Amino acid sequence: MARLVVAACLLLAAASCVWATKTLNIDFHKEEGTAVASETPRVERFLQSEEDTVCYEGCFDSPEEFTDPYPTFLIGTVGFMPAQDCYDAALAAGFSFFAIVDETDCFGGDSVPVGWAPDVCPLECGPGGGGPCGAKGKAAVFSMGACQYLGAPCAPEVSPQEMVPLSPPSQPSPVIASPPPSNGPVPPPPPPPDNPVDGPPPGEPDFPPPESPSSDAPPPPAIPSSPEVPSPPPPVPEVPPIYVCRPGVSLWGVFLPKSPVKLNPTHTEAANLAKCEELCSSNPDCAGYYYKKTQWCYLMLEVWAFGKEYPTAISACRKM
Repeated sequence: MARLVVAACLLLAAASCVWATKTLNIDFHKEEGTAVASETPRVERFLQSEEDTVCYEGCFDSPEEFTDPYPTFLIGTVGFMPAQDCYDAALAAGFSFFAIVDETDCFGGDSVPVGWAPDVCPLECGPGGGGPCGAKGKAAVFSMGACQYLGAPCAPEVSPQEMVPLSPPSQPSPVIASPPPSNGPVPPPPPPPDNPVDGPPPGEPDFPPPESPSSDAPPPPAIPSSPEVPSPPPPVPEVPPIYVCRPGVSLWGVFLPKSPVKLNPTHTEAANLAKCEELCSSNPDCAGYYYKKTQWCYLMLEVWAFGKEYPTAISACRKM
């Protein structure tokens, strides 16, 4: 009996045909309309409805063997998969599409299978029928809710009664009544005055003439000139550091980086000693120095005390 109902529905695809049962309705595309392939899950809207209805999207053939239409496998059976069981599993998992594949497996997804070609296969797994949906290597695909169609009119967001007119209704132009005609002659205009008085034209204010500047008036105040920006003070000459020196000793403390410095051996002892002091004076981190006969200049980062006497030491100096 179920096979006859399904066959009648498929033959009358141009007419409205709904497979109605107590728990699940299977809707079919009508009037050769094309279903709207919506990628948005419709489960939330479907859960709010009182009637369980699914749309039969059609039968699809697998592009190659052992290919699944969706990555999520829901349930499987030994015999034919009932549409009600696959629907319940997809609804619980939150999918908006489900497919019965190879007659026994149920998969869930959110769109029509991609890469699967439309085909024809039996649809006998609905309520009241114990036959197969789909076939080997094919999938019977359903979507939650009734079938949707392209070209369906949309409900207006604002009813005609609630629409506000763009402009106020036009008002009739006022009619100005003309004075009644007079039977007598029109009186002539009054003659102009004989001796017109000098003054501003009618309708303009009468201002007194501007006063001429008097020679006794004080001169206008002078505009103060902008103050001159003082030039910066001359730079203060640097005061050379003062050293406390001892001959023939070294210094105890911490050396500066890259110390000691080898001086020119061709220069005199006095010239190299002056050069060693110049190197320490030009470095603000230098706390002292000492020079040896080996032409080595030792620059100190910290000076703790004067060191021991050395036969090669010439002079040791620390900053005050």
